[in-house]
Amino acid sequence: MPSDNQKKLIALFPELTPVLSAATKLNRDNGRYAFHDYLTEVYRVGWHWSRLKIRKRRTAGLANLAETDTRNNAHAFRVIIEATYPLLPAKMASRWTRALELALSERVPVPELTKYFKTSGGVASCARRAALAIPRREMYRKNWD
Repeated sequence: MPSDNQKKLIALFPELTPVLSAATKLNRDNGRYAFHDYLTEVYRVGWHWSRLKIRKRRTAGLANLAETDTRNNAHAFRVIIEATYPLLPAKMASRWTRALELALSERVPVPELTKYFKTSGGVASCARRAALAIPRREMYRKNWD
């Protein structure tokens, strides 16, 4: 039975219905790769928003509705994860977001996401590669000499 918050999310963002059902299934299932279905649904929504060029507007609206504590320039994947699976630890949400960002930058089709994770060393490996390939900020340090 969806909560009131989930009902509001579904009313304004009907594309999040499969994501919320995958999150519910993930809460019940504790298999090793149970989160892959959830990540595929999150990726599907982010891919769809990017393709239609509505990602920034939908992300801002979702963050506002879900009242998540995210940065202004947060990626759509992070906001979707925060809104649909609020009990997830921040480190895990960050890892999943970075892995999905890498898959999006490499233009991995939605049906092949799980296969992509398996062939590239897993979600954690993709997140590490994303941190190197897509830095969040410039690393600048004054010369200490």
